[in-house]
Amino acid sequence: MVFPSIFFNMETGSVAQFSTLLILAFSYCLHRWKKVVFFFIIILLALMGVRSAFAFGGGPGVCGTSCMAQRNYYGAPYGGVPFYAYPQMFPSYMGNNNWQFSSSPYMQPDCVQCRMQGQYQNYGMPYAQPPWATYGMNNYSNYSYPGAWGWGGMNGGAYPGHAPGMMGKPNVYFSGRPGTEVKVKMQLAPGNNILAAVPIIGEEGWNFKLSKNNRISANGATYGYLFYDYRTGLDSFQFDKGFCTSHAEVVPKMANVLKKLDFKGKEITDFTEYWSAKMPASEEYCVYPQVETEIKGSVVLEVTPTPSKNTRVFFFVLPKEIMGHPELQKYTQRPSSHWTPPAIRTVASTSGLEVREWGVGFLTSWE
Repeated sequence: MVFPSIFFNMETGSVAQFSTLLILAFSYCLHRWKKVVFFFIIILLALMGVRSAFAFGGGPGVCGTSCMAQRNYYGAPYGGVPFYAYPQMFPSYMGNNNWQFSSSPYMQPDCVQCRMQGQYQNYGMPYAQPPWATYGMNNYSNYSYPGAWGWGGMNGGAYPGHAPGMMGKPNVYFSGRPGTEVKVKMQLAPGNNILAAVPIIGEEGWNFKLSKNNRISANGATYGYLFYDYRTGLDSFQFDKGFCTSHAEVVPKMANVLKKLDFKGKEITDFTEYWSAKMPASEEYCVYPQVETEIKGSVVLEVTPTPSKNTRVFFFVLPKEIMGHPELQKYTQRPSSHWTPPAIRTVASTSGLEVREWGVGFLTSWE
């Protein structure tokens, strides 16, 4: 059994080994039942004490095993020589300081966040946390909601690019005849840049085939939708029409817009489940919906074959804390009029293909 560092300002791996040897030595000296009972009481108290490391007996929000691991440096901190009797038990969790400290000689970096987010670069050196790691809670599964959040917006310094807007999780859904081969080419406005895409997007965009239940088959895998994050300028978006509402109502009201625009039930459920957990905390928000007229000035999706219906809606969400910011007057005024969904238009097409896309955007943050 491995016990983490609880009360001592020492390297966790060393304390773990010391604790194990101490318990073994103590148990060897036990000969009477009273001492055995006393021994198990010590074990019980120790288990209760490690709840901060293993979430034992803790409730929501406690620091779990991977969280605790990332706050300690298994390996050889500052170049010291570690002692690991059981190296298979000590993966290298180096937090975001892998470029400063040497890693474990026994295993490659491995943690929940590393597996989810992959390796990143810091001053030219790889490290095992995404760049926004220090800005949010290290607790799975709401890791850093909705990203590098601070001061009423997304921390622009945590992402590549310089555009003042962050559009999070645009999901692109397709419906049509099974077997339809589809190509989607993305064109970003100058100054915008993509941050993530699933499935992977090549220079020519996405190429996939529709399968049963309108799922996407690409690269030997199936997906419910295309997904991407990107950084965007704001010039093409409108910040005059919208609505302001409370934390409890902001996601339901946006979901109601999707319903009025004929999004499918599963697509609305995806929206509510994700953004109910990822919406940053605030008492009030002002929401500025954007449709194709505004969106195409930021990002164009050229779909082949031509869809008969193409419905796109993005929501820029501004929390109360950023409203009226003196340097952002153009974008942080309360809506001057209420936004109403536009009429749904169709185009002449024999493909039977329909496209629906939703996304939620934020401004970058200012101190």
